[in-house]
Amino acid sequence: MGVNRQTLKPVSGLQFITVLALLCLYLPAMAGKNARTKNNSDQPVFELAASKALPYAGPETIQELNASIPSEYLLGPGDLVDIQVWDQPKLSGRQTIGPDGMLALPLIGPVYLQSLTRTTAAASLTKALEQYYQEPIVTLQVVEYNNNRAFVMGRVERPGLIRFEGQGTLLELLAKAGSQPVDGPGNRLAKCAVIRGKDKIVWIDLDELLLGGNMSLNINIANNDVVYIPDEQDAMVYVMGEVKVPGAFRLTPHMSMLDGIMGAGGPTEHARKGSIKLIRNINGQSHILSVSIRDFKKGDYANNVGLKENDIIFVSRKGLAHINYFLRQLSPFATLAIAQEVLVGSD
Repeated sequence: MGVNRQTLKPVSGLQFITVLALLCLYLPAMAGKNARTKNNSDQPVFELAASKALPYAGPETIQELNASIPSEYLLGPGDLVDIQVWDQPKLSGRQTIGPDGMLALPLIGPVYLQSLTRTTAAASLTKALEQYYQEPIVTLQVVEYNNNRAFVMGRVERPGLIRFEGQGTLLELLAKAGSQPVDGPGNRLAKCAVIRGKDKIVWIDLDELLLGGNMSLNINIANNDVVYIPDEQDAMVYVMGEVKVPGAFRLTPHMSMLDGIMGAGGPTEHARKGSIKLIRNINGQSHILSVSIRDFKKGDYANNVGLKENDIIFVSRKGLAHINYFLRQLSPFATLAIAQEVLVGSD
């Protein structure tokens, strides 16, 4: 199969169960022998259409994800902070944390404050000052919160960067982005994906949330989450793990596996390039194709198969199985052997 050089535009905007938990939902509900495609002779499996069923997150999953969000605000780039050092007016004053997460003080130089709470940031500044001052007393207050943000993409009136105060929720983001679809009254917002980091994605049933009033689906939004609202009829594929722009992508005609990988920015330097997995659910069976980027570089495109709706491309991290969270979600859907087959391979 030749290389499809069509430009792929990511719809994720880049950055809740993990994609592995999403994969778990694709695996057979009864433990059994999975069909695994290893070579070109089995390739016709990957020319079949995948199931269109979309696994939505339930209240239990959302509750678990909400619990994983830090209860205290974490400092980040753009935050304006007021630092007061007792009896040291030259060291006191307001400063903005830089894009590198650093804040510079006279004499001691830059101090890394990103992802610290106010208390731990003050302690970090105190420790740095102790090299030059005896028992310094430091307090830190946030004047402007600029690191509480999410990215809303898709069929809404005002897509883009959304900032929020306090603990943001999905409904808050939808209200700020405009919850009416941009392409006519005949369409509606039926679903959305919340993408967190490199390997977490969860689908929310907006019909149940907005029309059914099920507030247990109103997931809390973490800093730098990406919320994607597709058309009701959009077909999606997912590229997750060690790629530069992981997320959900609109499936375009003749899109290949290589298109998907490169559309997500390509593998990172930490990626396991020798064993990239394409996972497809067909009639309750999970089919797995293992592909090496090295083959593509050598001009061997035999496994550059066409993508189908709901396909998952997962690029694991080199030297890391990364299955702890996944295994907690698996039982009784699959076995440890299946999880290892998906996630562990040659570098």
